[in-house]
Amino acid sequence: MAGNRVGLPSGVSPYVSSYKNSLFSEVEKQKSSYKRCFIHKLIYIARIASPADDDKRNAIAGHHEQFVNKIQKNNQTEGITGHLLIYQDCIVHIIETSSENLTLIMKDVSNLEQGANPLLKDARILVISYGVFNRMFTSWATQTISVCSVQESSEQTDPEELLAHIYALCTSIQKTKGQGTNVVLAGERALLLVEEGVRNLCQSSMLRSPSDFLNTYKRAIDVVLDSEIVWPTPTRLYW
Repeated sequence: MAGNRVGLPSGVSPYVSSYKNSLFSEVEKQKSSYKRCFIHKLIYIARIASPADDDKRNAIAGHHEQFVNKIQKNNQTEGITGHLLIYQDCIVHIIETSSENLTLIMKDVSNLEQGANPLLKDARILVISYGVFNRMFTSWATQTISVCSVQESSEQTDPEELLAHIYALCTSIQKTKGQGTNVVLAGERALLLVEEGVRNLCQSSMLRSPSDFLNTYKRAIDVVLDSEIVWPTPTRLYW
């Protein structure tokens, strides 16, 4: 029929579409507009495996850069933004991306702690924030921190206090962006506090390692015991 739109059944007015005016259509529009907006933030810390020399630090920076570029090319999900801070003997990594990419990154961190020549040790997850609306960084980059090393302290470090110093560093990094990868940032005291806090918290039992997190992530939450197996099989009405 001339004037009838393609895809509509015969007899349906081309000016009225029950699909376009339905609640299902409105829900689909909202889902499509927010589909690529689920950003999660991961901050993990780790110590550099001995010997913590320039070769090891360069290897850590090169590995992470290649790994991030590989994920960016192979995945069609949200891109990766953040910053990798490499100290003399520890690292702080801030990552903003999708949950699928965070899982890949945590698997990679677990692999870096294994093998005959590991790059990292004592990795700990400082925080995971789900559903972040605004990114803190516009791209992913790495930066070597050149500050005078401090003596290891036996005092207990508060994870929230360390997190506050890290966020202060992020602000400083954004202000000094483009000044090179081997610079001393303005907040030198905050840099030293972060380094000292990372050293202490990498030995803490309060924080979970990426491998522990992945084991919990993969663990079944609905386990059926042998004693629960009866005949006839029970039907679950609610989950």
